Amino acid sequence: MGLDMYLSKKVKYKRKNHVDEVMYWRKENAIHAWFVKNVQDGKDECQESSVSVESLTKLANLCEQAVKEKNPDLLPTQGGFFFGSTDYDEYYYQSLEETSKVIREELNSNSSLGRTEYFYQSSW
Repeated sequence: MGLDMYLSKKVKYKRKNHVDEVMYWRKENAIHAWFVKNVQDGKDECQESSVSVESLTKLANLCEQAVKEKNPDLLPTQGGFFFGSTDYDEYYYQSLEETSKVIREELNSNSSLGRTEYFYQSSW
């Protein structure tokens, strides 16, 4: 049990959608809180929500800034039932680094951005 989080993409191919997982997080409540606030209009109901390329870019930038400045106020943790640690420790910053890296690689390598839609969903 716990907070499981998924970033997936759906690529449109001639009347069919191909779905791939971009990133999976486990109990990364600061990232989850950002998606709830900035993508899901504050509603945390485990719903699948569309995420724009601009939003993903903002998240990657924010992760990088928080790590560089060691400023947890940029991406504060959020407590919750089985949401994991709320400490601002090495693991917190490693998660932000990995999040930024994966998002950047995805957006930089995706030649079908015009046909790609991104989605965030959590389960807890």
